[in-house]
Amino acid sequence: MNDEDDYSVNRGRHYPVEPQYFEFCEYGCQGDGHRLVWDPMTQTLEIRDREGFKSAKKLPTPTRTQWKAFWFLLDRADVWNWQSKYEDETGICDGGGWRLDASFAGRYIKTGGYNAYPDTHGTNYQPGSPFDILSTAILLLSQGEFPGLED
Repeated sequence: MNDEDDYSVNRGRHYPVEPQYFEFCEYGCQGDGHRLVWDPMTQTLEIRDREGFKSAKKLPTPTRTQWKAFWFLLDRADVWNWQSKYEDETGICDGGGWRLDASFAGRYIKTGGYNAYPDTHGTNYQPGSPFDILSTAILLLSQGEFPGLED
């Protein structure tokens, strides 16, 4: 079975796997950073500058399988239940921030942090942590092209 033939068992109906809205942003303390943005109108995935206006790179349109794997990983990371904001309690001004804004299948999340991540203590996320799973999902969706995330 290929992506085009991937139908639900419910009367052969094709369920959408693309988000209604999706944007992920990663940035540093110097103001540098990137956004991964899905445009549902043009069905394009782009890496843009931090402000989101200048397109740095258009990526191949994700397949149904890639989108399904992406949502599976977001479910695994439990992003739909993350707090709206994560803050560094140490007061360190140097570091980086992130933001996730996504809407899919009746669910919506708007969350972010600066030197802080869900279920992680300290200014770095841990391997296997929920944010690490999100990072993996972002890297898979962007085919390893999104800068700023570690593998």
